Amino acid sequence: VRILSQSLVIAALTTCSATFIGFCFAYALSRPDFPFKGFFRAVSILPLVSPPFVGGLAFILLFGRNGVVTRGLLGLDVSVYGWHGLWMVQTLAFYPLAVLTISGVLRGINPTLEYAARDLGQGYWGTFRTVVLPLATPGIASAGLLVTMYSLADFGNPMLIGGNFRVLATETYMQVTGLYNLPMAAVLSVALLVPSVGIFLLQRYWV
Repeated sequence: VRILSQSLVIAALTTCSATFIGFCFAYALSRPDFPFKGFFRAVSILPLVSPPFVGGLAFILLFGRNGVVTRGLLGLDVSVYGWHGLWMVQTLAFYPLAVLTISGVLRGINPTLEYAARDLGQGYWGTFRTVVLPLATPGIASAGLLVTMYSLADFGNPMLIGGNFRVLATETYMQVTGLYNLPMAAVLSVALLVPSVGIFLLQRYWV
């Protein structure tokens, strides 16, 4: 129960932060006057094409106890291992999923709807709140679903960064390879499946 709750907590945190960052990226890239769109689009896609362990290793080299940024530039002695480091690594690893999902939805919104709202007296924030955000809801929900499932199934980052913070994916692996307890591994696999199915049904209901 503790490992399941830890997995759900880190998945919820990652989903919120990665979806928010992904939406900001996608919204900025959908604006015609946004500068350096090609560069930021490439940056948002780069984590998807890198191997799974690269993000975690890069995070350790940059922000670990002897990291280039923490020790070399700032002179800090901090630990990235634990839930906070795992949260940051998964956010950086999975926000491109949200960017790709939400970008397609934002590109499909007819710009004349925004023009009409502005002509009727809505300001920039009012147009965003009453036109863009409701029309982007299916994309946001789909992005959140993808990020949640990827976070729950993530194995490489928890192994590198998680430390003593255990999650279902790594615990299932340890039950098979370390203890050879296949029945417990099967139970943990089912426990990993149930939240994913529940979140999928919630996303379908919301949309």
